[in-house]
Amino acid sequence: ASHYWDYTREAWHGTAWYDSEIFEDDWFGVASPSNEHHILDSGRFAYTPIMKNARSFSAIVNPYGLLRSPWNTNPTPFLMRYNRTAGLLSDGNHQFPSCVAFAESMYKSTLAAMMNAFNGELHGPVHIMIGGHWDVDPIIDAVTAAAEANADDFLLISKFMWRQGLIRTAEYCSEDTPVDKCLAHCPTEITGDVSSDTGAMRIFEDYGIATTSLLFDTAKTVAKKYGMGLGDLLKSYCKMGHPGEMFSSAAPQDPTFWPLHGNIERTLQLARLMKEAKYLHFSEEWRYKHLTGGSDTHLVCDWSGVEGLGMPSCSTGTCPGHRSDDILPFTDMTKDRPGFFTNLEFYGFIRPQNEHMPYVYDSLDHWPACYKGSMMKQYTHSFVDR
Repeated sequence: ASHYWDYTREAWHGTAWYDSEIFEDDWFGVASPSNEHHILDSGRFAYTPIMKNARSFSAIVNPYGLLRSPWNTNPTPFLMRYNRTAGLLSDGNHQFPSCVAFAESMYKSTLAAMMNAFNGELHGPVHIMIGGHWDVDPIIDAVTAAAEANADDFLLISKFMWRQGLIRTAEYCSEDTPVDKCLAHCPTEITGDVSSDTGAMRIFEDYGIATTSLLFDTAKTVAKKYGMGLGDLLKSYCKMGHPGEMFSSAAPQDPTFWPLHGNIERTLQLARLMKEAKYLHFSEEWRYKHLTGGSDTHLVCDWSGVEGLGMPSCSTGTCPGHRSDDILPFTDMTKDRPGFFTNLEFYGFIRPQNEHMPYVYDSLDHWPACYKGSMMKQYTHSFVDR
């Protein structure tokens, strides 16, 4: 049977999420290490290394050659976690997603809307709450303290700026390069003069930051309160800070990544079986439901042929990898099905009725945190019989 982490139980038991047994040393280690670098330093996964000298493994590494996103310039070569995001505890969340939230995802009329819930509120917060985000400017902490929510918006918007070419990092930093000499930044050759509010606001508007960020209006208000100009605020966005592994594309290097996603697949498998039994009715047409925000900006940037401080060509679209016929970068996953899968083919392959699936879950409907211990009963209780 495949492993999974049913994190709806923490909220059901009234356990603070960071006190979950999964964060004990004989499981996956503490949720937020107390050392200054946020390194996981106790338990069986203590000092889990991040791949070093990874340029021979991947074309996408950070300036220190670690297997992290290029914009994450943290040189610490170990797994890191922090329970604050830009100063805000748990990114403003009090608990992990509940059983009712999972049951609500089944109330959607399309697979696209269901997937949007799976990718977003049903598992995204867990990534952020474990990973965290630090080394941001004090003004950013002040903004999140005022907003009391959506602290993750700053990193999402900074990544949006990086994809558009506003934020740059060094190609290479040696192991002994000080952190403050290898930070992400916005070159003046690209931004122009942003010392005035007018110049900075031009950047915020031209690159969609003002309309995409959930906290931009709050940020402007707080900056003014502290006597800071919009140029200072822009520099704080450009600095980016450092996230823990789980709040980045390096998340698979944290062992909590792997059981986290099984809970999502269990829900999808149950929904597909409930549809076959005509208990649920949703379209399985492959579509992509767009949101508006830092995690879904609708913008795709082409960096082909770009050199130096050149800028990419950006246009509205769907990122490669999300479409039905896009090829997944995995091959020969089973003996019966060699070669590559498209997204749509893989969706067909993992249907719960497929006898060639190399794994199963011990239960799809048994969720202790649900009404009478059943996801189906929770769905009926919350959304059918109401």
